Amino acid sequence: MAGVRFLRIELDYGCHAGRVFEFHSAGAPTVILGPNGSGKSTLLEALVRALFGFNRRQQQDKLRLEHRRPWGREACRAALVVADPDGARWQLDRNFHDMRVRIQCLDLPGEEWEGEANPAADNEDAREYRRRLQRIIGFADIDAYVSTACILQGELRTTRPSDELLRLATGGHRDVQRARERLKAAHRELTARRIAPDDTAAKKARRLEELEAQIRDLKQQLARAEAAERKREPLMAERSQVTERAAALEAEIELLEAAQGPLATRDALRAELEAVDNRLALVERTERGLRAALEEYRAAGAAWREWAAGPLYPDDFLERLSRLEPLWRNRTVVSVMCDEREAALRAIRRPTLATAAAVTLFAIAAGGAALLATGATAVGLVVLLGGIGGGIAAMLARQRLLQRRDAVAREAALLREQLRDVEEEIARALEGLPDADTLTPETAPDRRDRFERQRAARRRAEAAAERLRTALGEARALTDDDAADIERAGGSLDDVARNLLEQVSARAAATRRERAEIVVKLEQAEAAAVRLPDGAPAQIAEVQRALEERRTELRALHARRHELERALLEATTGAESTVAIRDRMHTLEAERAEVEAAVRAYAAAYALLEDAYAEFRDHDQQRLVRLISERLLDLTRTRLGPLEVRDSLADAQIRAFGRVVPIASPPLSFGEHHAAALAIRIGAADFLAMNGIEPPLLVDEPFAHLDPDRAAQAWELLARIARHRQVIIATQDRLVLEHLGVEPNVVLGS
Repeated sequence: MAGVRFLRIELDYGCHAGRVFEFHSAGAPTVILGPNGSGKSTLLEALVRALFGFNRRQQQDKLRLEHRRPWGREACRAALVVADPDGARWQLDRNFHDMRVRIQCLDLPGEEWEGEANPAADNEDAREYRRRLQRIIGFADIDAYVSTACILQGELRTTRPSDELLRLATGGHRDVQRARERLKAAHRELTARRIAPDDTAAKKARRLEELEAQIRDLKQQLARAEAAERKREPLMAERSQVTERAAALEAEIELLEAAQGPLATRDALRAELEAVDNRLALVERTERGLRAALEEYRAAGAAWREWAAGPLYPDDFLERLSRLEPLWRNRTVVSVMCDEREAALRAIRRPTLATAAAVTLFAIAAGGAALLATGATAVGLVVLLGGIGGGIAAMLARQRLLQRRDAVAREAALLREQLRDVEEEIARALEGLPDADTLTPETAPDRRDRFERQRAARRRAEAAAERLRTALGEARALTDDDAADIERAGGSLDDVARNLLEQVSARAAATRRERAEIVVKLEQAEAAAVRLPDGAPAQIAEVQRALEERRTELRALHARRHELERALLEATTGAESTVAIRDRMHTLEAERAEVEAAVRAYAAAYALLEDAYAEFRDHDQQRLVRLISERLLDLTRTRLGPLEVRDSLADAQIRAFGRVVPIASPPLSFGEHHAAALAIRIGAADFLAMNGIEPPLLVDEPFAHLDPDRAAQAWELLARIARHRQVIIATQDRLVLEHLGVEPNVVLGS
């Protein structure tokens, strides 16, 4: 079965919440049966809207989307599986509310795209979705579908042959019409004449008419000047010689101009050969560069893998080492200071002697107090005061010694705490480093050198990879190949490079073959004979130089001739000479000739476009009318038809019962009008198929208003169509199906 096919759809849409439908009948129509309100039309609509979505800028689409919100569900969505004309299966997952669509090829894993698919948008996502939809089903415009191969409920009543139907089926003639309008506007800027017999002339003169009026005035002036010319004989001989020489030069110029073509062909082939040589040099240079980059990448990769086989230093190793070096120095300084404070603490003795001296002196003071009590006042007072003063001095000395010892002890404790902090910070800096237990200030230079060599190896590998990617980019520019597919498929950079290297080598071989062909053509061109004036070399540059010399001489002769004519005229009249008048007239005539040529060109192009437009449209119209007539005759078994069109499709009529009648009811019966409208839509779908576009034919209620005989004829027609393309029918008429002996494929509302 040819054309696009719907295989499966999963819906949260209208009355179909969480429903899955499959369409696998081959060679026969898929029949959907259900009573009113069971969702037949909704299912057909969902198939179409899953492809094209809703245009929220149109109020009708906004209301329809709101009505299709699934019962009991928040999201309105569809997942449609489609087979393209080549048989590849594609799944389109559409969320109707945020207008996002995900497309994936079920036969090619990794072939996937997701983005916004708003039919009213013109952003990059929307354009990309339309391009992908065009590749899958053949078109990206919902109007082209719902006006031809998609016949939804109630639409047959308004179906008529029309120019719009022809436009939708063929793609339209709007570009041709716009080109004709542009030609007409350009023609109207140059002249007031009509561009075509059915056009109207402009009232105001344009440039062509102005030039013709000026030339007429100059001709009158020239006639008056020539009547006054006398005594021209003395200059006539020279003018004759100038004229003869000018004729000879014109003949030589004609030969030289004729020779320019073959010589230019030779030069073009030589230039093409040079371009091919340059391209070949570029391809070979790219091939060498890619090969060298690949070898360098492999060597650098092997060196890095040797490093990677052992323990690796982290990227922040130098930063850690820069933190460790002052920490090591700080640890040494703090350790020395701590040892010094502890030694000083040990050197400070306990205040035992000062305590004993204070006790003794206070005892002496007590003895002095006893002497005072016995009456020895002077001696007792001296002893008392001396004992008290000495005791106080001894206590102060003891206090100072204790304070000094405590201060040294506190300093030692602080230094020990600082030493522990330094050790912990060193441990944190060493954490995660290979062989951290042997990393010391003495081994640090060796470790730094090893890290630098490790980093250099990795950078060489990265630089080699970057150079390889650069070489790959240059190679891709030559081959137009998307090597990213190999990387997405799991291939390595080496695989991509090998693949592109093969393609570049193939491109180099193709370029060499192209060069050989050009060389053969150049040899043939150089062997061809070229006619040239005597003494002119067969080289394009020399021919052009000789041509320019002769043209210069010819212009000089023309100028001399004008001078002679001016002298002839001035010898006889004091008015404006005929030479001056002719110069002005020649200028105007040259401009008029240019304008006239442009006018003729615009008119000819307009006529050609008009003929082509009419021929193209008439041919398409005849094909469409023939296809509709065939379907109409087939559907009604020749009781109705063929379709007859005089000028426009809008005036089409049907031959019925020996007379021609309008496509309307009356004079046709309602059933005959239904059959005629069905034939029109199927004929339009056939026209699309002739253009290579075969979407599934969707028909909602094809048997409505038809008697059993006409219903059987409609079924036979749809069954024949289903042998070549997918046909999906929705109907509520179980009796017609039973009469036809047809079992429905999908039953709704049961």
